[in-house]
Amino acid sequence: AQAQRYYEQALVMGWGFNFAEAVRSFRAAVQRDPSCAACRWGVAWALGPSINHSMDAADLPVVHDALLQARVHAAPEDARTRALVAALALRFPSATEPPRDADEQRHAEAMAALAQRWPDDADLQVLAAEALMNAHPYDWWDAQGRAKPWTPRIAALLDRAIALAPDHA
Repeated sequence: AQAQRYYEQALVMGWGFNFAEAVRSFRAAVQRDPSCAACRWGVAWALGPSINHSMDAADLPVVHDALLQARVHAAPEDARTRALVAALALRFPSATEPPRDADEQRHAEAMAALAQRWPDDADLQVLAAEALMNAHPYDWWDAQGRAKPWTPRIAALLDRAIALAPDHA
């Protein structure tokens, strides 16, 4: 129960762009439940870049280790966690090089597929929207204020999340 609380707190911290606290909370969850694959996925997710911050290259080995441990601990019957780990691994193909545009795009497409696979999961809708935003950072509108081709997809995912969970962080 404590690990679950820390995990949920970490997600909210990450969605609020407080990634340092998100990492601390995910790590606290791992301490309370060392077999929590989703908690280890969370460490890797929170250490990665976002639309509001770059990634510290020194964190790449930590991200790779967290994803490896998440794979090890993910139960065979936990398809959602295994899919999240696999999608995030697409973002980080190298333990020494930060994600490139193509890596961000592969991750975004994998997350969009997960959002379709689990259409009633508000968290997956948000994570997919975030991945698509990261694949096109600050490039959602043209100079005339018209949506770029990927922007409606991002908005639709966020609209779906709000419809599913109106109080979602």
